[in-house]
Amino acid sequence: MPFLLDGNPTTSEISDAVNYLLSNFDTTYTADSTSGQVIGPTGQVVGYLYKYISVKYADNFDGSLNFSNTPTGRLYYGIRNSNDSVESTNPADYIWRKVTGGFGTTKFLYYETTGGRQINFVVSTTNPTANYLVDDGTSIDLDLLTAGRGRQIAYPTIYKWTTANTAPARPSTTTIFTWATASYTAPSGWATTPPSATSTDYYLWAITVPLSANVNDLTSVCDWTNTSYAIYKLVANGSSGENGLSSITAYLVQSQASSTPTFTTPTTGATIPPGWVGTAPAVSVGQVMWYIQGRYNSSTTVTINGVAPNTTAWTGPIAASIFQDIRSDNWNGSNPPISGNPSTWGTAGYYIERTSGSSYLNNLYARGTLQSGSTPAVSGTTMTGSGGVINSTGTFALGNSSTNISFNGSQMTLNGNVVATGNIVSNGVTNAGSFAGNLYPLAVVQNNWAVSSTYYGGWDANSNSPFLSSGSGPLNGYYYCYIAGNTSLNGISNWYLGDLPFFDGSVWTKAWQTIATITVNFPEVTQNVLINAAINLLALAGGNTTRVKVVEIYSGAVSYDNGTYHTSSTVLPFLYSFSGAAIGSGTRTFQLQINQQVGSSYVVGNVSFSILGVKR
Repeated sequence: MPFLLDGNPTTSEISDAVNYLLSNFDTTYTADSTSGQVIGPTGQVVGYLYKYISVKYADNFDGSLNFSNTPTGRLYYGIRNSNDSVESTNPADYIWRKVTGGFGTTKFLYYETTGGRQINFVVSTTNPTANYLVDDGTSIDLDLLTAGRGRQIAYPTIYKWTTANTAPARPSTTTIFTWATASYTAPSGWATTPPSATSTDYYLWAITVPLSANVNDLTSVCDWTNTSYAIYKLVANGSSGENGLSSITAYLVQSQASSTPTFTTPTTGATIPPGWVGTAPAVSVGQVMWYIQGRYNSSTTVTINGVAPNTTAWTGPIAASIFQDIRSDNWNGSNPPISGNPSTWGTAGYYIERTSGSSYLNNLYARGTLQSGSTPAVSGTTMTGSGGVINSTGTFALGNSSTNISFNGSQMTLNGNVVATGNIVSNGVTNAGSFAGNLYPLAVVQNNWAVSSTYYGGWDANSNSPFLSSGSGPLNGYYYCYIAGNTSLNGISNWYLGDLPFFDGSVWTKAWQTIATITVNFPEVTQNVLINAAINLLALAGGNTTRVKVVEIYSGAVSYDNGTYHTSSTVLPFLYSFSGAAIGSGTRTFQLQINQQVGSSYVVGNVSFSILGVKR
């Protein structure tokens, strides 16, 4: 090849070399005088026309975003070929290339110049080979080969203490730095590590010689004699200082009704102000322990942090937290009060007893939950745990899991039974199992006969809760209908408030209920005497009963008829039957016939009758 470019070729020499390449190797080689690139037959850049390569970094394809001289965090790098060693600050002068995954904080741009103004670039976290150099932010000279140009840098330093605040004499000899071990020796009187100071008021001086050598160099000279390397002061070993301040605490106990205590400050030496003591005393109910904090300066000559020599400066006072009963200053009850004796509770102030945790006061206002017992909680229509809980939402529970009264926000319940409006009677509020004017009966009337029965609680006929179904239920069990509805049970679908659904083992029916009790006065009669009685049955039944049965009660016994409905007075007891339209004003006259003797040959006095009915 007739062309061999030296380290400083002229433009004419470069042009001749490129023209030779274009003419003799391949017609597909091209040169771009604007970018300086020489393009090979496959489109790759095989060299550059001009001497310098400038490198910049950015975050988009044209370099306009975050144009920078360092790669950290950048996504692109751009190169510019020119004969100017001063790098351009115009992004448009550069050809930009995207880096897969970006540079981040660990990647750098390495380059290798191989001669003929050829250069290879590698983006990597480590140096590919010893012939590569990392871009240092200055222009790259393509005429300098990178092979053998790796550098190694060190900063050997020597140290020396002096008794005066003036620099010591500079060393008159040099020493050798060994790159393989990074070791060196110090001139006479100096040390390679800071020696310990043996006395006060000494000063530590140092000299640092920066070294830079080719990676192939084994040693370098540390020229400590060179005056361009300054002798600089690092530290001074001062004399021992004064002792610091000591802490002292003083205490005072007085009545909580007394005003905040005062104290003398400062005091001479480590003394405590008059009236105060150095150890915490015992405290009784109604007293408060105060404390003050002192800073004692033991120096005889130096003021430390504003505290004069040989004095104690005091701050405070602070009321200490005392583990005892607490009472207000206006408490007028006993000291302490007795929980079972209200006369000891007083009428004003408050008292909090430490051992029991009991509080005695007038009113209590809470923003959250009030609770007592073993984790009581509202649960559906009952409660869990035991004790009592009142929540800020208004819900509450009192009792235990089996016997309780609770409110869950929508229903009041007693032992799990809903207390409804219809259960409110003149004597108070009953639960969902009570019925008009009477508490639980010992027996209910079914098919005109009294049977032993079991009460199972309230029933909502509108939502069928609890769920009841035709032909199935507890034998001789009954419920109280506390919400009217149309749930169909064995053909009955008109359930009214107060009805008693009764299951006889086969079907559900409506059980008779006692509506009222009347008393009829019988004169002295013999058997087979007819008595006429007028009763407003409609009024007794509350306007809703459509069938009424009268049962005679005497001598503690209850006698019933044989289950046949009667419209005449031929037998006792007497059954009077109404149709819906026949109720009218509700006043009906019926006859009672005495057809048997009781005891002797006559019956005299008052006989009571119960009016039983059911809503049709």
